[in-house]
Amino acid sequence: MALILRHELQCEPKGCTVIIHIDPLITEFSKEFDGCNPLENKSFIELIQCYVREQFPDIKINLVKIMIGSVVVATISFSGIVAGDIAPTGSTYNQTTYTSYTVVSGDSLWAVALKFGTTINDIKATNDLITDSLYIGQLLKIPQKSTAELPTTAYTIYKVSSGDSLYILSKRFNVSVSSIKTLNNMTTETINIGQILKIPTPTSDYTVVSGDTLWIIASKFKTTIDNIKALNNLTTDMLIVNQVLKVPAVTVQTIPTAPTTTTQSPTITYITHKVVSGDNPWSLSIKYGIPMTELLNVNGFTLSTMLNIGQEVKIPVHNVPIKPTLGAKYGERLDWWTEAQYVFPINKTAKITDFVTGRSFNIKRTTGAFHADSEPLTAADAATMKEIWGGAYSWTARAVIVEVDGRKIAASMTSMPHDVEYIIDNGFSGHFDLHFYNSTRHKDNQIDPYHQKQINIAAGFTQ
Repeated sequence: MALILRHELQCEPKGCTVIIHIDPLITEFSKEFDGCNPLENKSFIELIQCYVREQFPDIKINLVKIMIGSVVVATISFSGIVAGDIAPTGSTYNQTTYTSYTVVSGDSLWAVALKFGTTINDIKATNDLITDSLYIGQLLKIPQKSTAELPTTAYTIYKVSSGDSLYILSKRFNVSVSSIKTLNNMTTETINIGQILKIPTPTSDYTVVSGDTLWIIASKFKTTIDNIKALNNLTTDMLIVNQVLKVPAVTVQTIPTAPTTTTQSPTITYITHKVVSGDNPWSLSIKYGIPMTELLNVNGFTLSTMLNIGQEVKIPVHNVPIKPTLGAKYGERLDWWTEAQYVFPINKTAKITDFVTGRSFNIKRTTGAFHADSEPLTAADAATMKEIWGGAYSWTARAVIVEVDGRKIAASMTSMPHDVEYIIDNGFSGHFDLHFYNSTRHKDNQIDPYHQKQINIAAGFTQ
């Protein structure tokens, strides 16, 4: 598939902005495969930079905006320098200190700036560079912010349980009550069951390895991308191999869950698919209703694996037992990772019934790895959604029942349209979020307690 669909150029006296539209399936492939986002990948950024320089060799480019559909998903700052330009004068670090760095093989301005938490422009200004070229052995002055500017607090996320108090939490995590209050902007020591608190924690060093992204590291240490960026004074989401990051030294408290109503567990069997013309891992994952990453892992494939006609591919088949519900109006509470995503796979249609009003509309799951990104089937379905949410689309989560293939599943959804869309004639610009038991948010792969509360309501659980 083509990575870049088209580009646009918007110019002002001080420079130009390039708007690049990329194929949304590129990011979806990467999410399904290993959670890596190409928008956070050095090779992807360099590819975009190369493309822009080839397209506009004699134009001063200050900024590149990456778009999927109508949404800006990333921006790349350019130095704004072309042949004959004078390097920018001054530096945002004029009042600070410098460290010396000797260029080694493989270095680029981008890599050096990222390593020291500064910018390409500031390195160029400090060293009177008029190009992006470096040579091995070159001595650079690197502007450094004072240590007083660097944040010192890492935190982990904790959900308040019955019997908790700030005093108990302070002893459990070996921190002071005042530090918890300060981090959470609290004026009293009152906390409530279900409340989400940031708990200050000690930090440890983590060395970036090949394939790491901020999302992967944040998930590994049960924190957020924003916390890691703040803790390390990062101004972008880019990482380089062997970069040392400060990360929280303790892990997150898991969210308590209600007991299940059956001891039956899902099982997996396997069938064999013989490859025909036009088959690829993505089309097979859609055809058989499984994540592409699972298909790749089961067969030892990678994203670059080419299938040959007649080749046999192993297909996992997930058998999800029907769970008893607490009444006719309730839905099965199916775990997203082992059950729900297989009952409601990509391209599957379903009927949604709002738990409170009883009103229904039809949807299709069009994408999504951590929860079901879905779209209303028709403009009439979109209009019903808007009416249920009080006449305006909203990020407010509501308990719903998802009916698919005769099964009723407890779920939670918001109605706000956003990001990519696949159904273009339904009067709904984008997709909405549909969560199931233990599903997570795309932005940080964390469980959303508000969605989980609504799912429990739809399943008839009170906790």
